[in-house]
Amino acid sequence: SGQGTVHSWSTSHHAFNPGFKRELPYLNITVDLKEGLRLLAPLIGAGDEGVHVGMPVVADFEDVDESYTRLRFRRVE
Repeated sequence: SGQGTVHSWSTSHHAFNPGFKRELPYLNITVDLKEGLRLLAPLIGAGDEGVHVGMPVVADFEDVDESYTRLRFRRVE
């Protein structure tokens, strides 16, 4: 389903890969999916204001290029 809730979060100020430098700082969240998995991915569309444990999120996919699609999450409005 791609639906889940925030388990934890942290703000990254250093890019683990040079390709992420332009996005600094970015928010990484750990998400508990309804299906029982736990994933780590960036939260898009907002800073860390209002992020809280249990906050509903949904998966979002960004086509970076023809061979790479990146998982991200966004808040459920």
